[in-house]
This record gives sequence, C-alpha cells and structure tokens, in this order.
Amino acid sequence: MRKLAKIIALTVCALLLTLGLVACDQEEEYVPEPEPEVVVTPEPTPEPEPTPEPELEPELEPEPEPEIEIDAEPVAVEAPGNLPNDIFSFAFSLNGEVFALPFPYAQFYELGWELADSIEDLGPNRRTFTINALWRGDGVGFDANRQSIGISIANLTPNYIPYYEGHIGGIRFDERNADTGAQFILAGGITIGSAYEDVFAAYGEPSSRSYTSFHYLLTYELVIQSEVVIRVDRETMLVADIAMMNFVERERVEFDGELPEIAQGYNPPSELGADFTRGIVELEGVIYQLPIPIGVLLQNGWELISENEMLPAGGFHAGGRIRYGNQTMNVHFQNYDRVEQPLVYAFVTYIQWGVNHWDGIITLPGGITQFSTYDEVMSTFGSYTRREESSSWSSYTWGAFRDGFTITFYTETGEITRIQVDRNPRDLGW
Repeated sequence: MRKLAKIIALTVCALLLTLGLVACDQEEEYVPEPEPEVVVTPEPTPEPEPTPEPELEPELEPEPEPEIEIDAEPVAVEAPGNLPNDIFSFAFSLNGEVFALPFPYAQFYELGWELADSIEDLGPNRRTFTINALWRGDGVGFDANRQSIGISIANLTPNYIPYYEGHIGGIRFDERNADTGAQFILAGGITIGSAYEDVFAAYGEPSSRSYTSFHYLLTYELVIQSEVVIRVDRETMLVADIAMMNFVERERVEFDGELPEIAQGYNPPSELGADFTRGIVELEGVIYQLPIPIGVLLQNGWELISENEMLPAGGFHAGGRIRYGNQTMNVHFQNYDRVEQPLVYAFVTYIQWGVNHWDGIITLPGGITQFSTYDEVMSTFGSYTRREESSSWSSYTWGAFRDGFTITFYTETGEITRIQVDRNPRDLGW
C-alpha cells in the first residue's frame, strides 16, 4: 500500500509539473511598447554670406559719347619746347619747369617747392600717399594762398631715410590746385580744362576706360604702377584731374638696327593666307610670323618695355612687355641661341590682343579681326580643339601646346574680348 501511495504521489507531482510547464509555454512574452519616435529636424545652418568682392567701376559702354552742350570753353596752353609729347615719358611742366617722374625731392625743393607739413622717415622701399606741396618762392614759410600740387615721395633704398632724401614718383593736380595759380601741363600739352577729345587727339585710345557718377576715367598704363589717369568731368567734358605714377626709372632700350646672326634667316610671308597654324599675324599693318625677332619689331616702331636683361641659352621669359604708341602688349620671349643673349636679341613667341590689354589693330589669316563675329571665326577656323567657359566668358582654342601652336579667342556677350596667339617651335627652321 505504501509503495502504491508513493507511486500515486509521484504521478501527481509529475502531472502538476507538466501542467505548469505547458502554462508557461502558453504565457505571452512581454514586449515593451516602443516609445513614440521623436524626429528632431535640425534648424538649417545658414550659408555663410559670400565675402563681397571689391566694387569695381564699370567699364564704359562701347557707345559713342553723348553729345553735350558745353558752356565752359576748353583751356588752350602753350607747352614749353622741351616738354615731350610722349605720355609715357612721365614728364610734366610746373610753372614752366619740366620734370619727369621719378626725380629727387631735393630738385623740387631747389626750384621753390616744399611739403606743407614734414613727415616721418621713410622705410625701405616705401612711399607716401599723396601729400600737399606748396610753392615757397624766394622766401621761407607759407601762407594759405600759396600755389599747391599733390606729390608722393618714395624711398628706393634698402635703408630708412628722411623724406627729403627720397624721390618723387607720383603727382596729382586737380581743379583746386589750378585755382591756386599753379600752372601744370602734361606731356603732350594736356592740362586742367582741356577738352575730352583733345586727350584722345594727344594720346590716342587709353589702356582702359571707366566712369564714376561724375567723371570719365581714362587710364594710360605702361606697366604696373606706371600709369597716367585723366579724369574728365561728365557735365563739362573737360579735364578735371590728372594723376601720374612712375617710381622706377627705366632706361630706353636702344637698337642699332642690326639683327643678331640667329635672326637673319627670318623671312616673314608677304600675305596672311588662310593657314592659321603657321603663327602668321598682322599687327599695325605689318605682317609677321611667330616667333618674331624683337629687333624686327623695333625696326617697325615697337619699343621694348621689359628690362634688357640677359636671357640664358634656350631661356624662356613670360610676362614681357612691348609697346606701340601708347598701347602696351603682353608677350613671351624665347632665346633660341646656344649662348646667353640680351633680351633685345630674343624672339617674341606669344602675343595678346585685348580690350583691357593691347587694343591696337590685329588681323589673322582668313581676314579675322577683333571685330569678327563668332560665326565668322568658326567658319574660318573650323572645329576648335578645346572650349572653356564661366558665367561671364567663353574661350575657344585651336591647336595644342604639344604641337607648339595655339590660338585662343575669348568672348563675352558674343563679342571677342581677347585674342592669344602662341607659336614656340623647338627650332627656328632656318
């Protein structure tokens, strides 16, 4: 009996255990409810405002100047006989005395002029802003009615010097200075009160033109920091302000007319033809073929503006400058000789025409000029090798540097604004 009771008891326990496990298996697993998803949208980070570009005076529209009835009469002056006509001589007459920038301040002082206020010593290769100089005359000291002119003094040495040992490299003369009685005449005979058209008659087309609300600005630039800026009153169309800057004295490169031996085989074609890959170009009515001996350009009225430095054998010099009249051109120089030579014996391998560069007369094979249209260029030169563009300009290039020749046109609003011709073969071929 006891054995049977134990068996029954064990059976009951096993049954209860089984039922418990089944109940556990049927119990739903607890899964916590997910919390509502909160999406945080970050506030947009404001884009940084672009750094404003410096405001440039807009260029003049290529339209004829408006006809304006002028009440004021242009001023007529008689320039001293020793005053040059070349605007890039940086010469001017002041009360009959002729100066050419730069010149020693001591010379200015000896002829009766002095600073209105003394200034501190000048540091190496530093210059002043425009400051007033007054006519001292034969006496010492000033009064409020003295004649005046604005000047800028430079220290061209590596040492500190007192201002009176410096050189005057900048002047400015305007209507207020003229009202003091000072008599100023720019090279070529232009002065305060000269007519707008007289400026063009004396100097031709400026390097660049722009305008403000009250003035037309005519800039004649030789190189960087060597320029003449003439302001013309927009109401009267008379010169109201003349500013000149030239702090470095440049020696004019003289050419004896004899080409170096390496250039004596140069024989340009007599006509432009149609093959634009040969580097043939007409400048100011003369036909050339790149590379052009600098001496040939000098024989035809061009002038070498870059310093006549020595160029190593096979040497190349970018950023050169030559000029014709008052227009300067950016060029590249190449020395094809096996020995070093002065720059005057090198060759021009690259020329550039541009509305803000050399703005002379240029003609290319097929009769293409700066006045040609896009369609005329494309029909003459055919498919271009490369095209580049920005928001304001497009460029089209024929040829490749590896072939030693390229010609590139830049256009803005459908008009040609720059032409670059580059031909630099490995050897001259003669």
